[in-house]
Amino acid sequence: MSDQTLPVSNDDIKTMKLYTNVERIRNELASRGMTGDNIDPFELSKMDSMHYKGNDAVNDAIEVMKLDESSNVLDVGSGFGGPARILSSLSKCTTVALELQPDIHELA
Repeated sequence: MSDQTLPVSNDDIKTMKLYTNVERIRNELASRGMTGDNIDPFELSKMDSMHYKGNDAVNDAIEVMKLDESSNVLDVGSGFGGPARILSSLSKCTTVALELQPDIHELA
């Protein structure tokens, strides 16, 4: 999708100052010696969940929506994907994470 098809451009999104220091995740991973694809989602959630209540909010969602291995979840505005990874890990549901900001999507 090009910037021309979006209601706002990627530059406009970045001026919102939502998540401007994307490299902090890479730096934090490196400082903890966490590399590769086998990173524990619960350890990672300490730095990549960008919402209030942390994993408690995810646990509440699993319980309220009765998510399990037969569930499909679309996480729109997923940020770095922390809640999506926790949802999938705990409930075994299938989760698709969608993030509009290319740099955050790429890092996730």
